[in-house]
Amino acid sequence: MDLAVELRNLQGKRLTTLYQNKPFEITQVSTIQIVLKTSKEAAHTIPLKEITSAWNYLQKHRKATSSEIRDLGGSEASNAYVVAILASLPGVKHKLGPIVLTLP
Repeated sequence: MDLAVELRNLQGKRLTTLYQNKPFEITQVSTIQIVLKTSKEAAHTIPLKEITSAWNYLQKHRKATSSEIRDLGGSEASNAYVVAILASLPGVKHKLGPIVLTLP
């Protein structure tokens, strides 16, 4: 799967964080960052490397908790969005309490 293509496919779609169901939308995907529109911010940026790093970890281990993704060095403020974006990718399943993403 091409992560950049899948992120572009999510552009313009309404997503929600997994635990608190806060709505957000990916408004822009570039080679260095993605830009989200959230309920509090018109332009919340996340470096693409945060999503790529989390995706690579999930692919390698086939399972990742929200805490493990946060511990990869991403922003605390962006963690819920990164996890929700990954959960929206084809083939990724998730469960709550605690949040765990899995790949078959």
